[in-house]
Amino acid sequence: MAESRFSGLRNRILQEFARILPGARTLRVRLHKWRGVKLGQNVWIGYDCVLETSRPYLITIGNNVVLSVRALLIAHFKGSTGIVIEDMSSSDQGQSFCLK
Repeated sequence: MAESRFSGLRNRILQEFARILPGARTLRVRLHKWRGVKLGQNVWIGYDCVLETSRPYLITIGNNVVLSVRALLIAHFKGSTGIVIEDMSSSDQGQSFCLK
């Protein structure tokens, strides 16, 4: 799906704001939702995270997920399936994982 110049510019501006503005549970989450990233409840997005610059709709993040500072998620290399991070439970706290 090709993006128009307007939607591409809007997407990248929102991405930049989400990278640098405060609000790991509030403003950053809202900005990424406006971009098209599917986010669950109680998501925490750290400072300077980059979530798929060109196709944000390919990322799905479940409930209670924490994305650490400077996390980088590039989904368009996974084809139309994108990236799915499932819900995290309280027993998962402090766990790290690597997407394949």
